[in-house]
Amino acid sequence: LKAILDECRADWDLGYRIFKLKIGRGPKWMPLREGIKRDIEVTRLVKEYFPECGIMVDCNDQYTPDTIKEYVDQVADIGLYWIEEPFRENERDFAILKEHLAKRSPRTMIADGESWPDEELLFALHEKKLLDVLQMDIQGWGFTKWRATIKKAQAQNALISPHNWGFKLKTHYTAAFAAGYPLMEAIEGVVDETEGVDFSGYALEAGRIIVPEQPGFGMRLIWGQEI
Repeated sequence: LKAILDECRADWDLGYRIFKLKIGRGPKWMPLREGIKRDIEVTRLVKEYFPECGIMVDCNDQYTPDTIKEYVDQVADIGLYWIEEPFRENERDFAILKEHLAKRSPRTMIADGESWPDEELLFALHEKKLLDVLQMDIQGWGFTKWRATIKKAQAQNALISPHNWGFKLKTHYTAAFAAGYPLMEAIEGVVDETEGVDFSGYALEAGRIIVPEQPGFGMRLIWGQEI
C-alpha cells in the first residue's frame, strides 16, 4: 500500500490531478474475496491521502455485476470519476451496473472500448445511456478510424477518452487530437521518455496539459538533426 501512495505522490508532483487505479485483483491476482477487499482498501486509501484528486478505477473486465455492485457500495461516498472496463460489454450487465450507480453513486460514469472494441455495440450502449465514455486506443484504433468515429460520437454527443497506455507518444497524440474535439473527457497520461523525441513542448500544470503549436504533434525528432 505504501508503494501505491508513493506512486500517487510522484504523480501529484508531476502535475496529475486524477488518478486511475488498477483494480480487479480477485480473481486475477488474488483469491476473490481477498482481492475485492484489497481493491476497496486501495481506493479508499488513495482518496484519503489525496482528497482533491478524482479517482478512476480500471477493472480490466475482472468483475461481474454482483461483485462490482459490492465494490461500489463500499466506495460510493468517494464519488468515483468513472469505472472502466467493469466486464465485457453487454447490454444486460451494463444496465445492472447503471441502475446501481444511479442509486449509489450517480455521478460515476462508465468507460469502455479499449480492448477488441465492437463499435456498433459501443454506440448502441451509449445511445441507451448505458455507456458514457468511448475508449478505443489511439494507436490500435488509429487516427483514420478515429476521425470517422468522431463523426458518430458528435452525432450522439458522446464523450471520448482514447486509451493511451504504453507510450507517452500516445498521450501527446491524444492531447493534440483533443484540441479539435470538445467532448474529450480526460486524457490518459503515460509517464516515460522516448529516445530520440523531444517532449519539452508539452507541459502538465495542475491537471491540464499544454499542447504546443509546432507541427508534427509538437514533438521534435532529435535524431537526424545537424550537430
